[in-house]
Amino acid sequence: MPHIQFAATDRQFYQKLSQQVQQQLDARGQSKSGNRQLWIKAVIISAFYITSYCLLVLPSAINSLFWLLHGLATALVGFNIMHDGAHESFSRHKPMNRIAASSFNLIGSHRYYWAQKHNRSHHSY
Repeated sequence: MPHIQFAATDRQFYQKLSQQVQQQLDARGQSKSGNRQLWIKAVIISAFYITSYCLLVLPSAINSLFWLLHGLATALVGFNIMHDGAHESFSRHKPMNRIAASSFNLIGSHRYYWAQKHNRSHHSY
């Protein structure tokens, strides 16, 4: 599959798409950044992550289940909190987006690495 890339000087597609997205959000009364539901989701996922981690240190016959739960919690942190923060859609405030994106550091990778790989290859135009 060929790699689609737009010239850096040709921003018409991006500008038109951004304008249409903003019009849709305005029509629905929504913001580009996170709302109360996102914050509630982030708190629940964070609590799930911390709880599943704490359960791992307890000696138990069902420790394998705790590993499975912690793996799920780790994926939720990456695909929800970190991803929204890295795309600066977690909050209207840049420092809060940085904190959310830095949650990637907690799950074994690094925010900078993700920005290099994801944003430059997946969002290259």
